[in-house]
Amino acid sequence: MKVAIFGRNVISARLVRLLTAQGIEIKDNPSLQDEDGIDLAIIDSLVEDAESIYSHIEKLWNVPLLVIIDERNSDWEKLYCISADGYISGKITDLELKARL
Repeated sequence: MKVAIFGRNVISARLVRLLTAQGIEIKDNPSLQDEDGIDLAIIDSLVEDAESIYSHIEKLWNVPLLVIIDERNSDWEKLYCISADGYISGKITDLELKARL
């Protein structure tokens, strides 16, 4: 499995650590033109241009999309417009994150 992660450094580092430990190949903040067998995309809702990234993924990649949200700082109107396949709280424990992915 190959996962593309678009996120702030702290979010990306955590996901890379957890997923590579599970044997999952990671593309951290890849070019949107570089699909190269991506099976899942994960976007941090607070990353710059999250809506634009989502739009490109939806049009170009045709893969499931998970959005990591921060309940306090997320713009819920923008998130409502994104028809993601799932949402994960940024405060999720490592164990629960592994189980959900």
